[in-house]
Amino acid sequence: MKELDYREIILGCRNGRHGAQLAFYDLFSPALYASAFRLLNNEWEAEEVAQEVLLKVFTDNSLLNDTQDEMLRMLKRMAINLSIDHLRQRKVIWEEWDDRLMDQSQESIEQVIIRQEDVEQLHTAIAMMSEKDRSILFSP
Repeated sequence: MKELDYREIILGCRNGRHGAQLAFYDLFSPALYASAFRLLNNEWEAEEVAQEVLLKVFTDNSLLNDTQDEMLRMLKRMAINLSIDHLRQRKVIWEEWDDRLMDQSQESIEQVIIRQEDVEQLHTAIAMMSEKDRSILFSP
């Protein structure tokens, strides 16, 4: 996209023009969705994050940047931070205690809990990695 076209989009967004906001959405939403999906591994949550970031920008014109590359970097950072917040809000689903669990030894229950904590720490560590490092880690 030419720089002039981008500037027109930004000017239109600052003036609240729907067509400019739609062009802005079309320009940046795929990158925001991809950034969020890499962390969340959930299509619905990734869409929600992308839309939430764009809505925040549309409601606060001071966030609009005249340089397309800088705008993309800022939007991706916002999407990553919001995705990390979503990961932190995920709750562990506890199963009901039943007779099978009571029959297991105390050590095996402790091992399960430790493994769950390790998985949570791993997810948190991955979420804190740079996008470049995550793409290297998860590339096929």
